[in-house]
Amino acid sequence: INAEYMGIRAYKACEAHSVFHMVRHNCQALEEYVADDATRRALGRLLELVALQIIHESAGEWIDVLNSQLLESIYTRITELLAEIRPDAIGLSDGFNFSDYQLKSTLGRHDGRVYEAIYEEAKKSPLNAKSQMVGWEDFSTVLDLNFLRDGMRQQHARL
Repeated sequence: INAEYMGIRAYKACEAHSVFHMVRHNCQALEEYVADDATRRALGRLLELVALQIIHESAGEWIDVLNSQLLESIYTRITELLAEIRPDAIGLSDGFNFSDYQLKSTLGRHDGRVYEAIYEEAKKSPLNAKSQMVGWEDFSTVLDLNFLRDGMRQQHARL
């Protein structure tokens, strides 16, 4: 066994150790510092999602421990957690008390002009700086351009 192999294995062991401690200390903090049951459950689901997502993304590192059935169970639970967290998402993000300005949010506008704000932000994006979209050379060869042009004409005709 060479030093490079051992270095990689040591790095991966440190990474797993760090994740373990992050999850352990966050679990302890939830129990010790979060008095409200609903908040503790919401944050617990979020922590579970983070932990399972880390395991799922590094599944190759767990090949000797996790079989395909366990990996499928992890993926299923991630999907369940996303559905469970969705109703709490606004409350969780609002709980940090960041302003829409700090988040650079176009959705949380007080003037109600959300779509206009999204459009203005899209115009500022570097992806929209050129008249042709990134990758047009590849897509234009497989798209039905006549169909797209006809659709565009019909949409403009309705305006």
